[in-house]
Amino acid sequence: MGFLLDFRWRKKLMNNNNILILELSNLQLRYRDILLNTQHQLISSTPAEVINEIVAFWHGHKKLVESAVTWLSYEDLELYIFTAAVDIDIEGKDHLPFLATGKAHILDDPVCRFAQTHYAVASQSKSYAAYSKEQVLGAIDSNLKIINEMRDVIYILPVSHLLDDKEYVNFVAEKVFTGMFNGIDSMNDYMSKCSDLNSIISLLNPSMIDRIILNELEDLQIDFPARYNIAKEYMTQHGFEHLSCDSEILWFALYSKILRASNIFVLCTKYQLVPYIRYDVVFYWFINICMALRQNRDLQEAANAFNLNLLELRSRIAFTLSRVFNRDIEMSCDVSEYAHLSKVFNVYKRITEQLNDSDTDVNLVKTADSVLDEFYEYLKKTNKA
Repeated sequence: MGFLLDFRWRKKLMNNNNILILELSNLQLRYRDILLNTQHQLISSTPAEVINEIVAFWHGHKKLVESAVTWLSYEDLELYIFTAAVDIDIEGKDHLPFLATGKAHILDDPVCRFAQTHYAVASQSKSYAAYSKEQVLGAIDSNLKIINEMRDVIYILPVSHLLDDKEYVNFVAEKVFTGMFNGIDSMNDYMSKCSDLNSIISLLNPSMIDRIILNELEDLQIDFPARYNIAKEYMTQHGFEHLSCDSEILWFALYSKILRASNIFVLCTKYQLVPYIRYDVVFYWFINICMALRQNRDLQEAANAFNLNLLELRSRIAFTLSRVFNRDIEMSCDVSEYAHLSKVFNVYKRITEQLNDSDTDVNLVKTADSVLDEFYEYLKKTNKA
């Protein structure tokens, strides 16, 4: 199949869509049983034990998951995936802007995504165990609400956890990280040349030094050394005091975020998905990866094999919707009807038609606000009819 999925296989799946929809619906219900069981187990078990049981369940259905994602993405870049967040905040109505994008919607199972972080970090931080238990419980509760209330419009699938391109994900992440520096060709090169903050700053590309985002809600008006020291103090206070030098601290602070964005990028290019990302840091690095693909010779093959411009534009629109969408709109319809009306109105297509290649993020926000005002009115009129 190569980097992109075979079109003939997609067409075959389309012809068997009724069977696949039924299987997918049954899979969601079976997963609900697993979640209910692990929810009780977590009271007396460790997060790792619960995560392992859920991961084992999904591995037993790997072929069905891959077939479902392939079928749902039969139209290029019409399948949106909610990822990079702990879960969908149902009470906060996060599902409304998400369902206003695309024609099909997947929640990248937060429990399985959390497993990747848990296995990597739990051994590094003593204070992480209690935090991870709280996170897993929250993700399970959210998953149960989605299955019970909107399983016909949002499918929970562990897409990123089943991704088998780990080497390529790490390759992309390393290229993006080392690409921030001048004269740095590899991670070994970085560790040997960047011993302290002064050497890091001296080798950083001048265009990057004031644009590096270390944490959410970070004030970019503060200079990089001050922001770095804030991040360093935070990590020391949260169980990462073993990181001994500035190069290790910066790598640990940034690389996990870049790796997450790289995972999302490879996932989207493999399965023809558009990411719905609501967090600044991950979205920032995702866009940086898109930019790096245009500039880095080692990544050009991936850029040429995919409609990178369309992926970037639609991900920007999705991110903007997550920020400006009015979650307090009055609706008399249920979630399924709302999802249907969103497809009919087609918010992102209307936004795209009013943009041009030179539009800035500021203009994108203004355009999105204008189109959304029309969408809210459309919902009101439809609800009254």
